[in-house]
This record gives sequence, structure tokens and C-alpha cells, in this order.
Amino acid sequence: MRHPRWTLEVVAERVSALIRKFGSEPFAQKLLEWAEAVDRPIAQFEDDRKKHLFHAAMFEPRLCDQSDGPPKPGWEWEPGGWVEVAGLRHFRRAWFPPKLVSARRPSPEYPLPLPTDRDLTLPEKYAALVAIHALKCKKKINPWASASMAARIRPTGQEGSLVGSVLYRQLLLTAEKTGKADLHLLGDILTNVSADLEARASTIEPEKPKALSGENKNRGYAELLRNVTTCWTCTRRSRRRIRMLPKRPLPPHTTRSTARL
Repeated sequence: MRHPRWTLEVVAERVSALIRKFGSEPFAQKLLEWAEAVDRPIAQFEDDRKKHLFHAAMFEPRLCDQSDGPPKPGWEWEPGGWVEVAGLRHFRRAWFPPKLVSARRPSPEYPLPLPTDRDLTLPEKYAALVAIHALKCKKKINPWASASMAARIRPTGQEGSLVGSVLYRQLLLTAEKTGKADLHLLGDILTNVSADLEARASTIEPEKPKALSGENKNRGYAELLRNVTTCWTCTRRSRRRIRMLPKRPLPPHTTRSTARL
């Protein structure tokens, strides 16, 4: 899809149309998937560093001693963090192998500005459109800020992610750097996301009413009978009130027989 007048406002308007048609939940769900994919290698790297530091503090004190020099070429002396030993927390420094030094920490990749050396994944395409929509529209899609939205798109008991909210704020900042070349390519992204939404909507079947069985069926019949009895009783009372109303006086020079005519 090419458009000679693509602007951030036009893209945001197209995204708003998709949200009105399909709802905001698919966008929020894909945004969560994008944040999890970005945070996964970073979290794995930090976890490996913590395991290395704990192993060094508990079993290899030589790795926590700078005076002995690096155990192997390429190892670097760095602050590790807090380690609990014998019930006490200590801040430790240690020698780290080349793959765990701070300089090798993975950096988060954002979909905007659009990369030139690779194609965006589907969650990244959703994230890019959500970011542009948030810049130009007052109602933002932020699953980390809306408790009601989080309850619909997250599994029960899963809480919000502080890392995810930080990535979201940084995503909005990168969207402000979107260039004209990116605006022309966003038309293709809109086409892909729209096709994915159409496919998702076609696979969702409407919920069928559940049939009552056993005790529930008896309860349903009892409730129906109670409602019918209530309506019948109210009708009888209404008729009784009508019969008890005083008759209206007839106009002068009028008999009962002529009044019926």
C-alpha cells in the first residue's frame, strides 16, 4: 500500500479505524508479546550473571579476588551485585567471562525507526502502530496502565511488568523519530496487521448458550415457573383493582342504556 501523503496523523487515523472495528485487545496482546520477546534475552543475560556471581561467592573465592588477576584471558573485573551468604547479604565484585561482561548485555530493539537490515515480526508491527497511535490520539493502548484491559488479556494472577512499562515509554520516544521514508513503508505494515486482524476475527466462533442439565435444569424450570406465577398474580390483582374502582357518574340526561351506545 503506497500513499503519497502519508503522515503520522493519517497512520494514527487508520489505526483508530482498526481499533473501532476489531477492538483494542488484539493490539494490547501483541504489544505484550513484543515486550516479552524484547525482555527475554536481557532477563536471561542478567540471570546468568547472578548464577555466576553466586557460584563465585560460594565455591570459587578466587573469582572474587582482584589481586590474583583474571583467571583466563578476556575476563573482566566488574561489580556483580548483592549475594546472600549464610543469611547475610554482601555486595560482591567478581571476574566475569567475556560472554557475561556488561558490554555484552543485549540491547532492546525497537520497531521505530524501521530497521533497514531486517523485516519486522508481527508483534513488532503491532507495537509500531500502537506507538504512532499513542502519539496522535488521547486514548492510548497501554496494557501496563489499564487494570481492566490487563484482566482481559493476561492470564489470571499474572501481574504487570515494570520492565514492560519502561519499554513502552521508550517505544513512544522512538516513534517520535519516525522519518518520511518510514511513513511510506507503514502502509504495508497497516495492510499486514489488517489482514491478521481479519484472520483472527474469522476464527473466533460466537459463544453458544450452555444447555441446562440435572440440578441446573430443575432450577431453571423453577425460576421460569416462579416468574410466570408472579406475572399471573400481578395480573389478577390489577383486574381486582379495576373492578373495585368506583363507577364514573353519567352526564345529565343520560341513561345506562344510552351510555353503552
